[in-house]
Amino acid sequence: MKEKLFKTYSNEEIAQLIYDEFVSDNSLTDDNVRKKFESFEELFWSRHQVEALIQIPVLENRQWEIFDIAWFKIIELEEELVLKRNKVLNTKSNEELAEMLYAKVKTQADLSSINLHMYYHDIGIEDFLKLPHTTHERLEKIGNMVWQKVKELKKQRKHERIEKERKESFKLIDDIIEWVYEKNLKKLSKINLKLSLLEKKIDLAPVNRQALYLEVNKELESRQNKISI
Repeated sequence: MKEKLFKTYSNEEIAQLIYDEFVSDNSLTDDNVRKKFESFEELFWSRHQVEALIQIPVLENRQWEIFDIAWFKIIELEEELVLKRNKVLNTKSNEELAEMLYAKVKTQADLSSINLHMYYHDIGIEDFLKLPHTTHERLEKIGNMVWQKVKELKKQRKHERIEKERKESFKLIDDIIEWVYEKNLKKLSKINLKLSLLEKKIDLAPVNRQALYLEVNKELESRQNKISI
């Protein structure tokens, strides 16, 4: 019985025997699977009366190799048990998960720095680092979907910010025209506009500065035409 196990089966086959018998335990969870396996493995070798053989170097090495093979399977089992516990990953599609994450991300006022991992717990994803590699790959794809949505959100926010800034800048038209008159200028140059804004400690986006430049000169021309009439 002692040597028959090693003579009859390869290391991979013995590891599989250990694993198959171990997973028949219905009380396994990702929290207890490692500890339970360590105890089970000792009982397995004891039941097959292997203790007396481990003094033989070749068999002792085989026993360690078998443990390594089985332990790798246990790690995979633990990952699967973690995945099983994460119900949201088992019930939601990639698109749904992307929408759930995006709903959290878009509440950020500043989108320059985003860490999707910080929102995993909020949507029901737990123990991210213990999940299977395939699930990590899935979450990476979901993350890319979120990034595309964030990219569009950034464009939208930038557009809204520029439009708001433009409307506010047009309130300066009268002040700038007064500044032009004070400087005895007939027309506002782009350099003079920069100087005027600098005095007011106002920094505008280039596109808004150009729009303001055109509006001020348009108003100047309109007023000059009225005077000439």
